[in-house]
Amino acid sequence: MTFLATFLDGISSQRQDASITATDKHILIKTVDKEILWRWENCQKASPFNQNKMVTIICAHDAEARLIMNQEDYQSLASQYDAVLTHSEHFTVETALFYTGILIACCIIIYSGFQLAKPSIKQMMTPEVLENMGQTALQQVNAFMPECKSKKADQALKQLIDPLIKKNHLKQNFSVHVMRSKMPNAFALPGGHIILTTGLLKHFKADQHLLQATLAHEISHVTLDHHRDALINNYAFSVLSFLVFGHHDVSAKVGNLVATVANMHYSREAELQADQQGVQYLKAIGRTEEDMIQVLLKLQSLEKSHPFMRFKPLESLSSHPETMQRIQVLQSKNTTSKKAYKPVPIAILLPKKANACL
Repeated sequence: MTFLATFLDGISSQRQDASITATDKHILIKTVDKEILWRWENCQKASPFNQNKMVTIICAHDAEARLIMNQEDYQSLASQYDAVLTHSEHFTVETALFYTGILIACCIIIYSGFQLAKPSIKQMMTPEVLENMGQTALQQVNAFMPECKSKKADQALKQLIDPLIKKNHLKQNFSVHVMRSKMPNAFALPGGHIILTTGLLKHFKADQHLLQATLAHEISHVTLDHHRDALINNYAFSVLSFLVFGHHDVSAKVGNLVATVANMHYSREAELQADQQGVQYLKAIGRTEEDMIQVLLKLQSLEKSHPFMRFKPLESLSSHPETMQRIQVLQSKNTTSKKAYKPVPIAILLPKKANACL
């Protein structure tokens, strides 16, 4: 059956008489000089005009054009060919809840599968694999945060990290890299590469114990194997994000180790574990919980002056324990005498070019 309608060409603003025929998948629009084929699934019915009871139909791939027809003809057209347009009146609450339930169930199944497979995935992440990942991530970090080359800075930081490694008999190799960035930041990459920014040194170089406690915390994330868990969770959420939101950059996220590693968030438990393990490493060199507490107090102060600070992994984000809570946990375990804390300055001399970005 053929129906009469008016075709409004949005590009030329011309109105033309048209004849409409349809199948269960398409609407065929014929005018004097052209034929246009629209798919039902790409079309949407607008609300009818009350005065003349006309219906406007638009199509996603030809949004500038309009098809205007009598409401009764439209109803006959739709019912005759059993065609359902993508219109809100056809999408009920029950339908939305049904599909939402299916989506949630799929997400739970996929995430549970990742968790069940985590031991096997961890075994595939050998030290060699993590080292390669760390080297790749380090190159990517260096692309947007150039490394500050300074023998004196390297020597000063080596004097801080070596006792932590030797006194705790750690077999993992660690290296410290100072990157040019005004934002106070610290994080560890797979393979034992620890990143400190010049913005962090600006605030911490007045006290070697703050730097040493920060290094102890970062070392702990590596030795406690937090990278493997965080990487697996990050990949799992990337897959779920693809399923839920339809993002097509999952492979890019997996390939971009900076986005995956440098920006990954540790769990509440992992942060507390790194705090406490870091304290044990400090005690092995004759220090106490107070050093880690002072780091967190400094962090709390920096958060006030840098509201958008991405201080990893010592940051206080919504998924992590609040900084004060972490301080309270450490204070409750502090059995040492309550002596006044005395900072010990450390001379970390950076090149003049590096100092310019402090």
